[in-house]
Amino acid sequence: MKITKQEIYNVANLARLNISENQVDLFCNQLDNILEYMEKLNKIDTTNIKPTTHAIDLSNAFRDDILKPSITSELAIQNAPAKEDSFFVVPKVVG
Repeated sequence: MKITKQEIYNVANLARLNISENQVDLFCNQLDNILEYMEKLNKIDTTNIKPTTHAIDLSNAFRDDILKPSITSELAIQNAPAKEDSFFVVPKVVG
């Protein structure tokens, strides 16, 4: 599949990109190479290949949930620049 310069300009226009003539030539060549490679991949027989989500076998790296003591709210707000009762006071950010 051959990408034309006009197609590159159309996509650049849709993306609101200003591109030079040199960039158009570069992108044409790069996209042509990508599409040629994809065509090669499309020709490969994958009928007996099991679909996978990763190229290598992965297992979860999650640790078990272990209940641990947490800090008190008084200790949590101890160094807060502004506090009220057991809450942090922060500037209003919505109008």
